[in-house]
Amino acid sequence: MLRRDYFLQILEDFAVILARIMGFKSQKNFGEAHQLIQKTTERYLKLDAKWLIDSSLEDFTKNIASNENYTSEHLHILADLLQAKGEVWFEEYEANDLIINVLQKSLQTLELINQREPHTLSLSRQQKIADIEDLLASLA
Repeated sequence: MLRRDYFLQILEDFAVILARIMGFKSQKNFGEAHQLIQKTTERYLKLDAKWLIDSSLEDFTKNIASNENYTSEHLHILADLLQAKGEVWFEEYEANDLIINVLQKSLQTLELINQREPHTLSLSRQQKIADIEDLLASLA
């Protein structure tokens, strides 16, 4: 029960953080958005934000998939942060390989959740996948 309460609190906190990131994006305050994404990645996921960006899609997928410590909640947070990073960069730079790389990692993370939870249908997760695929298609 304590573990569930802990994750619910983290998800509530994360929703506020994600809203702040999107607020920074809409205000075109990209530096603040990137900084908050980096701090959140390192604080909640204990991941090096630079590694998330610099790693190849293959290395990223292998590392994340093999890490048993990442729960579905962790993976949702990771996917949302990567998607937010890609969207902020898209707003800031329009199209480049970094945006595609980050969005592909978000998509891979969501697909990993689908693999780990084959009997759980999440319409919001499916919508995120569709949104990312649409954005990737617009970048191609």
